Amino acid sequence: MEETGVDATLRIPEGTTEIAQRQFMNNAAVKHVHAPRSLRIIYPQAFENCPNLTTFVMEEGELERVGGWAFSNNPSLEMVVLPNVRDININAFEKCPKLESVIIGERIFVLLG
Repeated sequence: MEETGVDATLRIPEGTTEIAQRQFMNNAAVKHVHAPRSLRIIYPQAFENCPNLTTFVMEEGELERVGGWAFSNNPSLEMVVLPNVRDININAFEKCPKLESVIIGERIFVLLG
């Protein structure tokens, strides 16, 4: 994983297929995340409680699942782009008061509770 520039953009390398449970939990340094098209699963709590995270953008790909609380408790999160995601846990974006836009494409199959 590579952090670049003053704006703390985290660029997840192409070829990465999973973001582990709690992998970036409580990370105050990350403001923007750019995820590759190879990403398939974002496990629960992967980005929970990242107080400065404002955007998460994934390239067009085949994301299968976003786990519970994956992006929860992020007070600065404003936009998430997950094109072609299939399953999103219903509480994936819990307690994100500034979240205005979640772009998911047409592939969404089910919101898991």
